[in-house]
Amino acid sequence: GIASSADSVPVGEPKVVLVGPAGGFTASGGEEVASRDVDVTLRAVSVGNAHRTIPGTVAMCAAAASMLEKTTVHAVARRKPETSLTRVLHIGHPAGVTAVGVEMKESGGAPKTASGSEGGAKDLEVVHTSLVRSARLIMRGEVLVPSEVLSSY
Repeated sequence: GIASSADSVPVGEPKVVLVGPAGGFTASGGEEVASRDVDVTLRAVSVGNAHRTIPGTVAMCAAAASMLEKTTVHAVARRKPETSLTRVLHIGHPAGVTAVGVEMKESGGAPKTASGSEGGAKDLEVVHTSLVRSARLIMRGEVLVPSEVLSSY
């Protein structure tokens, strides 16, 4: 499980995410986001509140899930993976769109069905995920320095 006891579960766990199909929307900063620029829409809940963007860990997990045929993310994503092992997923979230890359590899063994017999979907393993985040302004202020401190420079 996620922890050895209910008391030891981290405050921000588990991650709760609403998954929806692509669609146009107005981002929190007022920008219009076109449906064609989004593959899937996600809304995350973080510590009981709606997240203002999309947590990086959630974005990377969603990109990996988009590669697996029986997941909700794969089912609702507008564009399917470029190849069977790589893709860039464009996630619509309250602040705009985040593009997340994912590369998978086939793991050892013959593909199996849920019952364990051969002939099912390929077993895949995440090689890496990547995303670009831009820094947002989190503080602006002034520092008052006595003139005698500055005179020594």
